[in-house]
Amino acid sequence: MAGSHDGSIVNRGLAVRPMVAVGDWSYSWYLWHWPLIVFIAVLLPGNPTALVGIALASLLPAWLSYRLLEQPLRTIRPSGWLRTGLTIIVISGLPIALCIGLLIGANTGWGGRFAPPAEATETTAASIAAQDGSAPVEPQSFDPIEGDGAIAKDTTTGDLRAQHAAVKADCVNTDIDPVGCRFGPANATGTVLVLGDSQAYAIADGVINAASTLGYQTVVSSRTGCPFLGRESSGTNDNPCRPWQKAALAYALSSQPDAVIIANRSAGYVHPEWGWRTAATDGGGAATSVKQAAELWEQGIEDVVAPLREAGIPVIIIAAVPEMPEFTDQRSLFSQAFGSRAYEVPRKQSVQDRAPALDAEEAVAARHPGTFVFDPIPVLCPTEICASAVDGVLRYQDETHLTVDGSLLLAPGVEGILQKALAANS
Repeated sequence: MAGSHDGSIVNRGLAVRPMVAVGDWSYSWYLWHWPLIVFIAVLLPGNPTALVGIALASLLPAWLSYRLLEQPLRTIRPSGWLRTGLTIIVISGLPIALCIGLLIGANTGWGGRFAPPAEATETTAASIAAQDGSAPVEPQSFDPIEGDGAIAKDTTTGDLRAQHAAVKADCVNTDIDPVGCRFGPANATGTVLVLGDSQAYAIADGVINAASTLGYQTVVSSRTGCPFLGRESSGTNDNPCRPWQKAALAYALSSQPDAVIIANRSAGYVHPEWGWRTAATDGGGAATSVKQAAELWEQGIEDVVAPLREAGIPVIIIAAVPEMPEFTDQRSLFSQAFGSRAYEVPRKQSVQDRAPALDAEEAVAARHPGTFVFDPIPVLCPTEICASAVDGVLRYQDETHLTVDGSLLLAPGVEGILQKALAANS
């Protein structure tokens, strides 16, 4: 609108030859600058000057494509419907063919020039072999744990949620799969079972690491928004909660694992004022006070711990991890270029937030010897502050879930309490 009048200053400024040229090249520039910025951000992270430089440098390929591609195409005037049709087919077909070629090449390793990811085929082969006993299963093909118990994947790039072993193996919001969701050494001396809401998949990497170090396999089952309790959570759930809870308990009792580890977002279920969920009341609704929510939580934990202990199965309850007030995706392009701060929460506040749930869990543990409570706060909050990232390493993938790196920080502590639980049951 500012340049709509012929005599305006804006109009005269935009009419000068350099500005007209930039306008002519603008669409090509738009198409070129962003992919170049993305590549440079990967190659030279944390360098905003390089991003500005490549954005300006992209004017060159923009000008070339404008002169050699865009303008010649504009001058084409095919005569007759046949030539017009062929022109349309060629112009439309080339980019479509290129896209299909890129897709096929990426999925096939470019004709063997680069090896495609073998994760899926290895997991499937391992699952079949473990199920029918037709072949020995190598530890490397059974899960991402290597000989020293360290997860080999780089967890600071890509989709942080997808880096979790249980997510990659499709152990979230699915039925319990003791074959496909089993991780650890093939010659294991026993099995540890991890059950819980989405915290279970986030915590599982540390448990897998700890259990593997001790020579145990780990089976994981996680249900979003559905804690492993004797009562379902309030609110609606896309994945049925109570049937999974019953099936998980039944599987634990029938398979007799060497230990059951319960990992839930327990702090979230005892604060109705947070507007999330609570353990459901007898009528299926949500608790209306912290006191009521904590009582329901204790009842729910009691209803799964009691039968497990009666069956002689040690139980470890992972207390709630600190929750961040907000979260910024520090892997985004602009975060990598210009930096972003890690969110923090005072340790004192985290302790207060989870106190009603932890008190309930410790009360249940006291009533059932052989039940242990693991506290992650001393590890995640060694000072008076709990941070979502430390020394450039992301510990949280969002406000409430740890990254693989964050989960692995818990491995030594989990290993210690797991040893204690196993020894108490021997």
